[in-house]
Amino acid sequence: MDLIQPVGAILVPASAARELAEGSARFDLFDPPERGEGDEWRDSCRPLVIALPERSPSLPGDCIPAGAILVWGHHRLPRRAEGMIPAILIAGGKGGTPLLAAALAAENRAGSYRWPELDRICRLAEEMEVTGIAHMLDPTRDLPLLLPRYRALPDTHREALAREEIDLRTAERLGALSSPLLAELLSLGESLSFSRRRQYLIAAEEVLRRGMAEEDLLGELRGAVPAQRFEIVMAHRYPRLRRMESLVERVRRRTLRGTGVRIDPPERFEGSRYRVSFDVGSPEELRRRLEAAGRLEKELDELLGILYEDPLDDTLAR
Repeated sequence: MDLIQPVGAILVPASAARELAEGSARFDLFDPPERGEGDEWRDSCRPLVIALPERSPSLPGDCIPAGAILVWGHHRLPRRAEGMIPAILIAGGKGGTPLLAAALAAENRAGSYRWPELDRICRLAEEMEVTGIAHMLDPTRDLPLLLPRYRALPDTHREALAREEIDLRTAERLGALSSPLLAELLSLGESLSFSRRRQYLIAAEEVLRRGMAEEDLLGELRGAVPAQRFEIVMAHRYPRLRRMESLVERVRRRTLRGTGVRIDPPERFEGSRYRVSFDVGSPEELRRRLEAAGRLEKELDELLGILYEDPLDDTLAR
């Protein structure tokens, strides 16, 4: 795709640039850049990109001719900017493809656009019948297939996706949750990492789908401190697994605490044997470790018993 070549540069009065931006609203496609503490729009001095109308002078001085379009820079305009702002001028060209391509080239963030930005860009591309810009948006994803899925989500799900609180697949999986319910679950789980938040939300959806009342689950979560909420949901989703983990942890605290001996169940409790381990640095340490390990004999029947009980996945626990 051939981009429009610059034909010159000028300084534009800030007031004129804002007026031009208002008249070119459909090219207001990009979110403002994030700024850190004390960062006063470090790149606000990057030049605007203005497309001149056809047959206009290539260098109009500091005047913007009628029909000019602000192709890029809406989110760069400081709201209270005074004085002059640098701008690159490009020829108007024919059709929307060169103009939209010029905007994307100026933004230069292929692969890092947020979902609302992608939606706005692609809607404008559809309106202007622009093609061939996918590589400038995200060369790694099939946006023609993904965008309809994003657009089909409820508003709250799209907003959570835009805030990068969940991914697209999780948002779709949670489609049966009402918007108020998802919003509260997200609020109650805001301290979780991205991965644990995903597990927490999916588990909550499954628990509710199996028949637990919304108010019962939300009541428990509201009454718990943030650090407990993940475990509450997972305990409802995997009651047998949590009981297994609780038993092993109880043995560790009651029988092995302070002894230097560790007992570990098979991964995901799928197996028939535990691992008992310890380190030694002297014959005396070895004697103490063996004595402590011997005390596990009283616990072993119960520990082994849980491995042969109910299946790990609670799919039958309706």
